Amino acid sequence: MNSNCEYIAFLDDDDEWLPEKLKTQTCLLDNSPPEVGGVCTGCFIIEKVSGRVLAINNPELNNLSKGNFITTSSILLRRECFKKCGLFDDSMPANSDYDMWIRISKDFSFKIIKNALVNYYIHENSLTLDYEKKTIGIEILFEKHDDFFKKCRKEYSKQYLDLGVAYCYKGEVKKGRKAFSKSIGMNPFEMRNYFNFILSLLGAERFKKLKEAKEKAFLQ
Repeated sequence: MNSNCEYIAFLDDDDEWLPEKLKTQTCLLDNSPPEVGGVCTGCFIIEKVSGRVLAINNPELNNLSKGNFITTSSILLRRECFKKCGLFDDSMPANSDYDMWIRISKDFSFKIIKNALVNYYIHENSLTLDYEKKTIGIEILFEKHDDFFKKCRKEYSKQYLDLGVAYCYKGEVKKGRKAFSKSIGMNPFEMRNYFNFILSLLGAERFKKLKEAKEKAFLQ
C-alpha cells in the first residue's frame, strides 16, 4: 500500500462517485470511534450501453455472512484496516473484495450510508458474468472462511446455491449438483435447492435456458 493517507477509497474504471460521496463518508468516519473501520454507501446499478438504471442498491445488512453488501467503489476505509488485516488477495480471480471485507470485519465494524452515492456500471464483459472466475473465486472464499460462513447456515446454503448455478451456467453440471447437495444439507427446507438440483439433471444447456426464461418472466 503506497498511500500514506488516513483514509483509503477505491474507484473502479467503469464507476463514478457522486460529488458529495467522499465528504459525506469522511464526516461520518471522522466522528466514529476507531473500531469503525469503514463506511460504505448505496449505489445506482446502471447498464453501461443504454445508461438505464437497473436497480438501486441500498445496503441494509451489516452482516457479511449473509452476502457481500459492500460495493468496492462505495467504501471508504481507515488505512489502519490494511495495516492490521493485510491487502487484497491477488491470487483470487473473483471475490477478493468480499474476502477483504470479511478479514477486516474480524477486527473492525462498518457503518452504512443507505443513500446511493455511486454509479456502478455493468456490461457484457462484467466479472459477474465470467462464470469461470466466479466459481474459482467462490471456492477459494469458502475454503478461507468456512468457519465464518458456518455461523449462519441458511445464508451459507444460499451461497452454495449460487455456486451451483454458476457451475451449471459454465457447463459443469456435476459440480453444480455437488454444490446443490451441500446447499440442501445446510438448509433442507429451502425448495429452491431441490428445484435447481432437479433442473441440473436436464443438462447444462436446458438448465441455462430454463433459468433465463424464468428470470425474464419474473422481470416482465
